[in-house]
Amino acid sequence: MRKGGVRLRPANVLAMIALVLAVGGGAAFASGGTTGSSKLLRACVERDSKTLHLSRDGNCPSGSSLITWNQRGPKGDRGAAGPRGLRGPVGAKGDQGPIGPAGPVGPTGATGATGATGQTGPTGATGQTGATGATGATGPTGITGPTGATGPTGPTGVQGFQGVTGPTGATGATGANGTSNFQIVTGSSSTNVTPGGTYQLFTKATCPNGTQLIGGGADTNNQQALLSFSTPLLSGGQVFNDRWEVGYIIPSTFAQTATVTITATAYCATP
Repeated sequence: MRKGGVRLRPANVLAMIALVLAVGGGAAFASGGTTGSSKLLRACVERDSKTLHLSRDGNCPSGSSLITWNQRGPKGDRGAAGPRGLRGPVGAKGDQGPIGPAGPVGPTGATGATGATGQTGPTGATGQTGATGATGATGPTGITGPTGATGPTGPTGVQGFQGVTGPTGATGATGANGTSNFQIVTGSSSTNVTPGGTYQLFTKATCPNGTQLIGGGADTNNQQALLSFSTPLLSGGQVFNDRWEVGYIIPSTFAQTATVTITATAYCATP
């Protein structure tokens, strides 16, 4: 066996390769050639004894074979992705962070426009009272005759003159005629209500023919009913001057079963 030889076993080969790599790529035993970016290492293996000898120049004696290897092998293919690991346990709940400072107060929104007020029916004008005529002046008192002397009854004295009667005062002007044929007309509607429901009630009062509406009003027998409107009847954009209509709402919070009556009142007169 040649001096310095190593018996070729797998463990010996791996140990030798590791030693060569550890000392800087086997500069004392390699020929200096490279393959890519890796140094090429050479050794001779005796065919009979399987003994490994490192070779500096790559020349092997008779009865042995040259073997070479790279200091660093080619990059292998990327392995397949491993199976997905099991989901880890849920971590403990963290402490609650401090409360952030309050944000600035937003600007106040603009005030919405006020809705138009519904029309109120016109009230008939009241006729004016005529002025009282002036009182005539009182006429002057007539002169009283002198009293006769006491003594024997003398003749009756002459009667004094009657005073002049004052002139009669002028008659006051007659006042203008007020509205005539004034009438009050009502219309009613009744509804049975129960707790938990919301109700809307409507009714109207109509003036007799030949009269027109000069006003109106609304009434109900139950304080739970809320007045929704009380106006001359409006339909299709037209105001009717002979009818008064009212509406009430009973909210769902109504406390008991009852019969609710609502009443519309129309004040009518001859034009």
